[in-house]
Amino acid sequence: MASKATRVINWNTLAAVVPEQSRAAFTAFKAKSDQLSAKVISLPEEPTDIDWNGYKNILVDKAFVDKLKAQFSSQKIPVPTNTLKDTISSGLAAYKKEVSKLNSEADAKIAELTAKASAYTDLKPLQEMSDEEIFNTFPETAPDLQKFPYWPHRQLPPPS
Repeated sequence: MASKATRVINWNTLAAVVPEQSRAAFTAFKAKSDQLSAKVISLPEEPTDIDWNGYKNILVDKAFVDKLKAQFSSQKIPVPTNTLKDTISSGLAAYKKEVSKLNSEADAKIAELTAKASAYTDLKPLQEMSDEEIFNTFPETAPDLQKFPYWPHRQLPPPS
């Protein structure tokens, strides 16, 4: 039973995202999980067989034990069929396709933004640039000399 039921949980990663006010509940949950996990691990892989001969030796009515054994042997526990496996597999394939598409779009966007960022990181410091170099690099900061021919070459706020 233990090999089927064991699953690794990264408790450190979970603990990192648990808010401080929920820390006590998380600790209690982890303790309960560890307790149940230890109990599952202690179970044997296969259920133990019933000692019918031992019961026959203890009980007076041997026919009763044979009757119980026959009833127990005739019991078949139905195992449900997995009808959703194909649906889940196709959904998973579509999900993986969409995720790979999003990853490629994100990689393209990262490359584009990295190229844009390198244009700014390769600039010399603004303190070392002349006004003309700043206006050529950032045209939106250049003064409109046609509209405002006199210094400060911009609309001044009204006096208060």
